[in-house]
Amino acid sequence: IAADYSENGLKNVLQQAFQKLPECKVATDSTWTHTWAGSLGFLKLQNDAVYTMKGFQKTPLGRSAVITATMTSRYMGGKRIETGQGMATVDKFNVRGSGLTLFNVDTGRPATRKITQKVSAKFFIEPPAELKQAAPDQARDFWWSQEATIESVVSTITL
Repeated sequence: IAADYSENGLKNVLQQAFQKLPECKVATDSTWTHTWAGSLGFLKLQNDAVYTMKGFQKTPLGRSAVITATMTSRYMGGKRIETGQGMATVDKFNVRGSGLTLFNVDTGRPATRKITQKVSAKFFIEPPAELKQAAPDQARDFWWSQEATIESVVSTITL
């Protein structure tokens, strides 16, 4: 459980405090991509982000690069998944997002970062046969769906 939380929960939250930059120098209107594998519970994902350098602006914390992002996450597994608590059939899984980072070029860290993600997912869930036999009135197949918008903001704290 600790390893799963570290890899899937904590890592995803902490990554929002950092901005992926290209290895080469960038100028206004430069774009770069970042692709990485991840997981969300039992779902294996491929995450793709396209970043664009929009320019610079002066902030109270110093000179900042303005970087926009568009993101997608795609489910990369089979249609039917053994979850460890029954079977799930993926009917729909769409995650899209956008973001804006003010990256402080003086400190080399994000000054502020806002990411908005839209999640649309639908699964058909089949509890294990032994659970259906033990509790036939409660353990039934069902559809599970989620439509959500998630907004994350990371800001520098100055003391």
